Amino acid sequence: MIYEVSFDIAAILIFIILIILFYGKKKSPYRYNIAFGTLLAVSLLTALFDLIGAYMISYPDLFPQWLSYIVNMIYLIAQNTATPIYAYYVILLTGSGRRIGWRIGLLLLVPYWIELLLILTTPLTEWIIGYDQNGFYQHGTLFPLLYILVVYYFILGACFLIKYNKSLSFDKQFALFSFLPVNGAGMLIQMRLPQYLLNPFCMTISMTLLLFSVQNAEEILDNASGAFDERTFGVTLENHLLMEQKFWLMAVNITNYELVEKSIGADRIEDILKKAVKYLSQINRKAIVGRMGDQLFGVRLPDMPYYEMEKLAEETQERFAKPFDDIQRDACFQTRLICIACPHEATTLEQIADIISHIEEKSDENSVFFAANIDQVERNRNFEIRRAIRTAIDEHGFEMYYQPIYSVEEQRVVSAEALIRLNDQKLGFISPEIFIPIAEKGGYILEIGNFVFESVCQFFQENRLAEYGIHYVEVNLSVVECMQHDLAKRLFDITRRYGLSPEYLNLEITETATAGSIERLRHTMQRLTEDGFVFSMDDYGTGYSNIKSVYDLPFEYIKIDKSILWTSMENEKAYTVLKNTFLLAKELGKKIIMEGVETEEHIRRLTELGCDYFQGYYFSKPIPGDQFIQYLKEH
Repeated sequence: MIYEVSFDIAAILIFIILIILFYGKKKSPYRYNIAFGTLLAVSLLTALFDLIGAYMISYPDLFPQWLSYIVNMIYLIAQNTATPIYAYYVILLTGSGRRIGWRIGLLLLVPYWIELLLILTTPLTEWIIGYDQNGFYQHGTLFPLLYILVVYYFILGACFLIKYNKSLSFDKQFALFSFLPVNGAGMLIQMRLPQYLLNPFCMTISMTLLLFSVQNAEEILDNASGAFDERTFGVTLENHLLMEQKFWLMAVNITNYELVEKSIGADRIEDILKKAVKYLSQINRKAIVGRMGDQLFGVRLPDMPYYEMEKLAEETQERFAKPFDDIQRDACFQTRLICIACPHEATTLEQIADIISHIEEKSDENSVFFAANIDQVERNRNFEIRRAIRTAIDEHGFEMYYQPIYSVEEQRVVSAEALIRLNDQKLGFISPEIFIPIAEKGGYILEIGNFVFESVCQFFQENRLAEYGIHYVEVNLSVVECMQHDLAKRLFDITRRYGLSPEYLNLEITETATAGSIERLRHTMQRLTEDGFVFSMDDYGTGYSNIKSVYDLPFEYIKIDKSILWTSMENEKAYTVLKNTFLLAKELGKKIIMEGVETEEHIRRLTELGCDYFQGYYFSKPIPGDQFIQYLKEH
């Protein structure tokens, strides 16, 4: 038989192009990329030996039979190796094989071992292929079993896709599911018309679809820096930890990022970041660089002695202190480096975040820190607090307390501030001043914010607080929440769900939040104001004291921090500051809420200054919801 080899030649050329494209672009260090690269190489090998084998079979007189045997056996091994790799690739993609269990291992390997054994023994048995008395190539009695096993692996991959399809987008599912019909059609045609070698060419169609959908590098890269994005880098670290590989993680925190950005501009800093990331990726040939936060980058490095890691970290910090570009000459980066030996010092992403958070909280020094040198007892407590936060979120363990706010004009309590409390079974009471910063750095603050806002809406509606004369309840918004583009829609949807008018919610934003992205904050506040929400600037006087924010943003209330009141009782200059703060707020038409009111003298002095609202222990400490209702009934 003379074979039509045009499809094989085309397949070889296409596979070479696909390999060049695949290895020429940046890839995540996921195991599925290794599987895909292996699949490409094996597929190219299949097409190459299919072409050579077909030529030998077409002209048997030109080649010894033993050589033809070897070439065709290599072709069959390559072809029947590709399909188990495909199934393994799917398992890795769906996340179902982070640790390949023995059951999945058996499903993948046992059929492969069987077909490999049959192919390797075929010169003796001729069960798969053989040659007749005239020296012509022919299929053995068990050859159809190879096709059956190919279909088996396609179906195995499809089963994992169906079970775990939520982890993949539609275009990726389409490309993966197409493997069976495209290659199945090729097999059927080749069985019907054996002179047309279609199998490798059909594989090129499937591999091209995978390369340009599943293997899309843009989905895993951070556009601003060229590093792997936060999710990709996190999964990479998690995979290394799951496999218990030894490695160093060097976290690079650019502590003056915002200052440099304002100095050289947002567009130009992206070019600088890309050069910085390129440098980090070249400090070691096995370095993997990814984002870990807004100004935090991580470098995954191979295991090395402590002194080598220390030297590398110091060299990195020295390089960052120099400009990466001429435009950065007067605005170089300042960095804090944190080095963690994994898995010895951290076995989970949560523990890595805990170490970084602990060091960030304890020091604002731009230096090199090693996890091995930090206080283990204190670090363990931070980890326990993270556990308590996670448990409280999962098991609804947070409690809401309410502190009354007294109106000078109406001579009664007219509102309250909602305050979250955490009592852990193991740690006991944990102050919000402790767990809120940890929650913000651990990525839990949005879930906590949702709980607080929904709990307040439910409490207000179920207890009909408006009938007690309560005008509104104050709810704190974190800096992270203020930066969420969907905040306005989310809050409005919750109030609508409980049939509550937004005017019953006063949203407190800390003064420090206004020091961030002012334009995004203004846009969010304007949308919420249009919906009927009102705003208070909380803790005024403790942060950046940005006077512009007071008149430029739609704050209706100014809450002055208690520390200013307490200091003003003993310090005349502090009293002058307090008095002028009141004058400024009044001139701008703002209403003033004074925190920390605890004595008759506080009341007298604040009344003289024209304070609108009092909040403090003089009236009540923060109390649980049922006690707050009782308080309203008694007052």
